[in-house]
This record gives sequence, structure tokens and C-alpha cells, in this order.
Amino acid sequence: MRGKRLKTLDRLKFYKQEVSLLDERIKALESAEVFITSHYKTGGSGGFAGDGKNISVKLMDLRTKLSLSRIEYEEMLQKAEKLILELEPDEARVVFMRYRDGMSWSKIIRKMAYSESSVFRIHSNALENLIKLGME
Repeated sequence: MRGKRLKTLDRLKFYKQEVSLLDERIKALESAEVFITSHYKTGGSGGFAGDGKNISVKLMDLRTKLSLSRIEYEEMLQKAEKLILELEPDEARVVFMRYRDGMSWSKIIRKMAYSESSVFRIHSNALENLIKLGME
């Protein structure tokens, strides 16, 4: 079972990073919307005169799409984490450290304060249990 991989676990760290990245992009778009809207309304010299409203609408559409993508990634992350939390505590801890936090095996072994074989056994049991719980 040591060589077995679950697609969801391989993507766990990616989901977490993608949610953070989308949060940053959404905040940047919100700032851009405020700037463009204020310049459009005040007639500021930003070169937005005729296009300000169109640009603002496009930014709002993009922010909506990013928000929907963020929701999808957050739901996938929560679904995976919910299954992992159904594991025994040591199993969940190993899975989170390895797949969500991206820790090396040597670091996990040090943090767990178990032998290498014990950590690999816990990991193997965790994978078997996640498959039983329906994780792909």
C-alpha cells in the first residue's frame, strides 16, 4: 500500500494553495473596481471616461468567476478534510502533514516521534481507510 496514491490527496495541497491565490486575486480585483468606479464617477484623469463603466462591469464579472472557482476549490478541500478527520488521530495527522502541509517523510517521522516503519504503517492504514470511506 506504500506506493498507492489517491488523486484527492495528491491535490490537497494544490486546493489549499489555490484558495489562497484566488483570495488574493479577488482582493486585487475589488481594489481595482473601487479605483475605476471612483475615477469614473468623479471624472478623474485616468483615461476611463467612456470605458470606465465597461471596465468596471468586466472586473465584476471576473471577480464573480474567481469567487465561484474559489468556492469550488474550498468545497473540494473541505470534503477531503472531512474524510481525513474520520480517520484515527495518528492517521489523520500523518495524512495532513504529508499531503496538505507537504512535509517530507523524515520531518513527519521526527514530529510523530515514531519509528519509520510505524509512520509508514500508519500511512498505509490511512490510505486503506480513506479508500473504504470513498476517497479516490
